Amino acid sequence: MGERRDGARRVTSPLLSVSVLLAGLAVTVLSSAALHGAQRDIASRVMDQRHRTTLAAVRAETERYRGLLDSVAAGIATDSHLTWEDFDVATGPLADAGLAGATPVAFLVSVPEDGVAAAQQRWRDHGASGLVLRPNPGNDVHYFRVLSRALGDAGQAGPRPGTDVAGAGPLSTALELARDTHRTTVSDAYVPIHDPDGQPSFAFAAPVWTRANTPEFRGWVVAGLHGGTFLRDVLRTVGDSGVAGELVAVDGDGGRDTVASWAGPGEPDLRRSDPFEVGDRQWVLETRGDSRQLAGTGWYLPMTILAGGLILTGLLAHPRPPFAEPGPRHRRRRPVTAAAVRRAPAAGPAGTA
Repeated sequence: MGERRDGARRVTSPLLSVSVLLAGLAVTVLSSAALHGAQRDIASRVMDQRHRTTLAAVRAETERYRGLLDSVAAGIATDSHLTWEDFDVATGPLADAGLAGATPVAFLVSVPEDGVAAAQQRWRDHGASGLVLRPNPGNDVHYFRVLSRALGDAGQAGPRPGTDVAGAGPLSTALELARDTHRTTVSDAYVPIHDPDGQPSFAFAAPVWTRANTPEFRGWVVAGLHGGTFLRDVLRTVGDSGVAGELVAVDGDGGRDTVASWAGPGEPDLRRSDPFEVGDRQWVLETRGDSRQLAGTGWYLPMTILAGGLILTGLLAHPRPPFAEPGPRHRRRRPVTAAAVRRAPAAGPAGTA
């Protein structure tokens, strides 16, 4: 009987160890995977929230920029004798708004080639003292900056009054489109010659049309936007989002120009992207985040549980753990006493009954 029990133990012990090992592995892996999935869900929700917050801030600032420019253009349209003092008063809200990345706001007029001298004298008489119009050669019509005002510290770098922007690439195209469509337009990205930082910039151009039965075109209110400064200032309003990203402008030909980008911590594995309208253009905000950073300080818990579970499973599944009951061969034998020897029947000679 003892040998049979020993044999049964030798068979069942490995089976029990294998069963414990498989069950432990299954529970450990499933628990770790469930916790990892829960943390990914948390990180994804945090990523969504931070992307939406950044998008809302960028969209709100560009809309505020455009809205203020439209208001200035509407006010100037009612002034039939615009002077420097009138322009200074009309653009006061822009100067006080603290617009992110704004460059000087200017009033531009369209002047034919044969009217340059007369236009120069007219705007000097209207308060633009010392104005010198500098037409670009080869153009029949010129777009001159005749009045200009800096918008805080960000507005010191800009073209001088008298500069002709006709034929000057994206800005000239935006002016003509704004005039023809009677609506504020945004230029494609360009790097202004006067910008020492070489930042990609954009121009918002609001056309000035009178409200008469037969509207008369008087010019444009134009302000630029430094992409990098704009994004930096907007991100300050939302705090440290913990994500990286970039702001991309889609130009009239469908090309993509990166307005600005910013870095974030970790190694991004989550991505979000949303387009939004800026004037007549489409911009795209793209953000990237590291799920481990976004999940919080407990991102390492799934690996900790997995490692701990594997170690514990290995200990439980060991065929001879230190606390197991000793086998039959290791049990202490009962000592044989003299009385037991006397009680035992004497063995007869070999072959006797």
